[in-house]
Amino acid sequence: MKAVLGLLLFATCAASAQITITATDIAARLTVGNALINRADTLTASANIGTPGSAANVWNFGSLNTHRFDTLTSVAVAGTPYASWFPGATHALRTRQTLEGITGIVHQYLRLGTSLYIPGAGGDGPTPFGTAVLRLTNTPELVYYSLPLAYGTTWTYAYVESLVVSLLGIPLINQITPYNVTQTVDAHGTITLPGSFGTHQALRIREDSRTPSGRRVSYQFIALNGASVTVVATDTLQPNSGTINISPNSTTWSGPLPTSVRVGNDIPTGFALKQNYPNPFNPSTTIEYQVATAEFVSLKVYNLLGQEVATLVNELKQPGTYRTSWNAESVPSGTYFYRMNGGSFSETGRMLVLK
Repeated sequence: MKAVLGLLLFATCAASAQITITATDIAARLTVGNALINRADTLTASANIGTPGSAANVWNFGSLNTHRFDTLTSVAVAGTPYASWFPGATHALRTRQTLEGITGIVHQYLRLGTSLYIPGAGGDGPTPFGTAVLRLTNTPELVYYSLPLAYGTTWTYAYVESLVVSLLGIPLINQITPYNVTQTVDAHGTITLPGSFGTHQALRIREDSRTPSGRRVSYQFIALNGASVTVVATDTLQPNSGTINISPNSTTWSGPLPTSVRVGNDIPTGFALKQNYPNPFNPSTTIEYQVATAEFVSLKVYNLLGQEVATLVNELKQPGTYRTSWNAESVPSGTYFYRMNGGSFSETGRMLVLK
């Protein structure tokens, strides 16, 4: 459950080229309406995880594939079906998940304070015999990140995860699992993702998680603009540097997270693509666009050679006016084009990156 959260991050860059993630940065990325695609590579069996320490690493995940994916959307806590279970929650993520053959909508609840906490999740899905209800509670709250998060940050915590899936009030699943976890930001460098998802500055977080039934070691790589990769070592005998064997069905990744937020409640009379602002810019700019009818919308950025350098929007959009941002820190100065396609509508704008 908690793995979905690492994909909704934003970070600020320090002069040393290392990045720091603050509570303010996370709040910005959890703005209601933000959405991303969480991708899973189920076949990759090894990865070069670099070397811990202060020297910059180069992590290349350009060969990852997408064998399945989920869309994660940040939604307001108020009005979600299980908000009363987690009264201290400040944010919620909505996604579709399948558990024990039951597919439904799950809301993961978060609390952002001096650290980022996960109190739990709630969800439900239809079965031939009625609606199954999922309730996951972490006691005390799971400490997902100790903030601010930077190279050298480490934190240890213990919690008990209670998972109950019930049907007609009768528990079908009732699991209680105690965890002892240590997480350490032990390296920094650059991360390369497949195709046009690009190369970005990143941190590496090593997680050592222990339960009565075993131990798991995983590595999470978080980029400046929200791009992320997580791999799980096949066993705890794997080294913490170089190429290691990873569980082939546990690698998840996401491209840079654009901010695509609906503004206002008015329904536009037509499709439109506005001029980005500011323009010229360094390193970020905002693009506003309008959707008149429910359509699958794409908004992509291209260089002068016509090569795609970023995908800002690629999903079904309901009627409304939206704003999305592009961080151009990973591309050189120059002229770029942004193209929106939705239904029969297609339009292109021009923008200038000056560094």
